[in-house]
Amino acid sequence: MEVGEDYCGMARCNASSKAIQEISYYSFQRFEVEEVTAIWEEAKAAGDVFEKVIVASAFPQAILVPNKFVDEETDRTLLQAVYPVAQDLILHDDIRSLQLFNVYAVPQTLHRINTSHFPNVEYLHVYTASLKTENDITAGTSVFVQFATSSFRVTVKKEQQLMLVQTFSFQTPLDVVYVLLKISAEMDLDQEETPVILSGFIEKKSDIYKELYNYFIDLRFLTLPAHSLPENQHPSHFFASLYNLAACVL
Repeated sequence: MEVGEDYCGMARCNASSKAIQEISYYSFQRFEVEEVTAIWEEAKAAGDVFEKVIVASAFPQAILVPNKFVDEETDRTLLQAVYPVAQDLILHDDIRSLQLFNVYAVPQTLHRINTSHFPNVEYLHVYTASLKTENDITAGTSVFVQFATSSFRVTVKKEQQLMLVQTFSFQTPLDVVYVLLKISAEMDLDQEETPVILSGFIEKKSDIYKELYNYFIDLRFLTLPAHSLPENQHPSHFFASLYNLAACVL
């Protein structure tokens, strides 16, 4: 399961075949205890017995920290310097390939819901899943944008170095354009030459895509392996975030 401030995605997977068998998405105005409780109860009512339950936090309270600065005693201090997370569960993921830890917060309300249904639930953050998963883009400099219902995550790689991973909220397509233009200016990215890789809930006919194309020429949709998802009528990039999660844990 992936849970954010206004949505939830769930994928049932077969560990032995490493295949995603079913995907479900739910959206809501804002995170509520009742929303996630109903989703878990629906999943259990289906009669499935889950060998493992992984919950990926898509909440934006997360920072990437070099290995040498992280331990369980300093995690909360580091995160509280940026976000108000005094009451949250603080965790970290080891991203060894980048020599970084992702330090992040899971709301206590969400943690209580999860453990009440599945006591052995495990956590991961969506930043971790995306950074650990390879994709079809090999360019040394790229901007990756993953869209949710009313937020989007931006990952910037410049000359094969990770420069930024951050979540932003939006209400209009121009909000997205403004953020990406600001990032491009701050990081000296060429808007005509830098690939902007799109995934999540965005289509070529959407207003967001049309606005982006006014400023960024090299727009691409993330491509996932054709065999990795259950058959459906939607483009594969819609499910990139859940695919990343599954690829990390299967």
